[in-house]
Amino acid sequence: SYAASAVRLLYPMPTAEAGEVTWRRLAPGFEIGDMPVLHDGEEVDHLYLTRIDPRFYRFELRIDADNDLNAWMREAQPAAVINASYYNAAMGPATPVRIDGAFAGPADYDSQHGAFVSSDALTQIVDLANGGDWRAAMGDAQTALVSYPTLLSADGENRAPESRWLASRSFIAQDADGFIILGSAPEGYFSLHRLGEFLRTAPLNLHYELNLDGGPVACHGVAQGDTIRRIYGHVELQSDGENQPLRVLPASRKIQALMPIVLAVFPRTDVAESS
Repeated sequence: SYAASAVRLLYPMPTAEAGEVTWRRLAPGFEIGDMPVLHDGEEVDHLYLTRIDPRFYRFELRIDADNDLNAWMREAQPAAVINASYYNAAMGPATPVRIDGAFAGPADYDSQHGAFVSSDALTQIVDLANGGDWRAAMGDAQTALVSYPTLLSADGENRAPESRWLASRSFIAQDADGFIILGSAPEGYFSLHRLGEFLRTAPLNLHYELNLDGGPVACHGVAQGDTIRRIYGHVELQSDGENQPLRVLPASRKIQALMPIVLAVFPRTDVAESS
């Protein structure tokens, strides 16, 4: 948007305020939400949210180097899908993950941030600060991923450094009720640190918040009943210093980026069969 583009040029970047958050229930245990991000009363970005009750839905990591958001939604037919953690030059996971109960990604990895871990019994974000063991955190989970940085920990810590690296953002969060929230802010207003500070005071009741990969890959889709929502990342800007201009990174020129690794959400069949 024009407002977002103008505000991005200011330094230091002004603090944004959260507008009113609205939720719409699409199915038991599944809601979508919207929250405007405001500067001087004008919208400069927007949070698109999906709130999921793990008692009703399961999470799967999937990999396909040739798929974009439209392909994932068409082929996997998930209730929701979002880009996962970082990928490498070979389009494989750059952080440890667990897919269908099997480890993938680098075996030698040191994380000081967090992991999303999901099994039939428990779905949660685990803090890996102070030497937390990601292998132990993943345990025998069916689905897990390590990502960074932690933008909000249970004790209110934001581990993202200050920077002028602005991009479309995606994140996964856990609120105080144990619901999992997938979130996207596509307009490129936020650095990672500023996103963490914004979420700290936003009326979302968040307990943990973990960044996912950003930039054009930061895409987020929902398909429930008659509701179809597709959010595409399209911004990545960087500056070499406080007084240096922002520059558009080459990847930002892609209209729709590939999403090699995604976190997909599906209804739990055991709940459906017992209900």
